[in-house]
Amino acid sequence: VLAPNDPNFRLKKKPYVMNIGLAKTGTSSFQAALTNAGLRTPGVHVPAVGSYYSGYDAWLASLDKHSMCTSSRNTASKMYSAMYMGLKPFDFSMPKSYGQTDCLDMDHFFGPHVTMTRDFIAAYKPDEILFVMTTRRDETWVNSVRNWGTMQKRYLSSIGGKCFEGHCLDDLDPSKAWTPEADEWLVKFKQWHEERARRLLAGYMLVELNLDEHEGISKNFTHVVRHLGLTYEHDYSWVNKGHTRKKSSKPKSPNSD
Repeated sequence: VLAPNDPNFRLKKKPYVMNIGLAKTGTSSFQAALTNAGLRTPGVHVPAVGSYYSGYDAWLASLDKHSMCTSSRNTASKMYSAMYMGLKPFDFSMPKSYGQTDCLDMDHFFGPHVTMTRDFIAAYKPDEILFVMTTRRDETWVNSVRNWGTMQKRYLSSIGGKCFEGHCLDDLDPSKAWTPEADEWLVKFKQWHEERARRLLAGYMLVELNLDEHEGISKNFTHVVRHLGLTYEHDYSWVNKGHTRKKSSKPKSPNSD
């Protein structure tokens, strides 16, 4: 757990929560856990200026190709279109949205958790947002990506050869997917992303949840819900089972007896 070096630091009563973990690190499990803990996900905020849908249409028009990743139900698309309108990342209305904040196909990588870290820092003060980074061991993450349809090929196709703030990824041909060479490419990308996040978010609260460390993940998830003002005991042992299991039937508010 990283936090501002200030003994008096406190998050605001209703901070935004942004998971910057990569796909297949337990992102859906984390969202389900927050939902079970009583939080509404993803965060909702209606734009103060303009029409969201007109901004969304303008953002779509700026793209060279469209895909499932540009669906108006995709939270990543909504964050990008809000920024395109000159708003903050969470300044979007979200009827019928789902909380996954990343999407990639053979042509697009919509990953606010990777590409918009500095935008979140510029938009929100340390007491306004709680960052979470779900993660797991490199080898188990690569195996999970390998086994998830065409995800490994989509990574290579959508961001292979791309540069992020001066860091350029190797341009590995997508035909190399499911080879040791592609596995090594993925590990380098994951390590760069996580090390960069820890560096950039110094001064913010960042809680890491490692799928492969069940005792630690349970402890740190408790840390998250307490900072969000909840009193809720959660059994995090289900994280690799695709479902949730609660210890208590109903989350309690901080003022409950």
